[in-house]
Amino acid sequence: SSKGVELSVENEALKHTDVIRCLAFAPSGHLMASAGDDKLVKVWDTQTWKCLRSWLSPKKISAVQFSPKGDWVFIANKFGEVLTASCSPAELEKQVTELKPGAPA
Repeated sequence: SSKGVELSVENEALKHTDVIRCLAFAPSGHLMASAGDDKLVKVWDTQTWKCLRSWLSPKKISAVQFSPKGDWVFIANKFGEVLTASCSPAELEKQVTELKPGAPA
């Protein structure tokens, strides 16, 4: 039998509010990204299941993937736009940032 995990968000306003369309794990297994129709991309610590960082995309998200080293997350929407966001420890300390096409976050 599988055991469920409870994801926790310190700030209730930062929870996913719509369908989650995609999940991805960093190669190390220590981070997980979730994204979907609420336009939020979230990175979670898989040891504590706490949200470390959130980004707000201009459009609904259809795919998310980590770089081979796990230091970047790539975010795509159904219109073919691909956004990037840093998962460096300094970046993960921030709260919510708006993602913009053509500029790494």
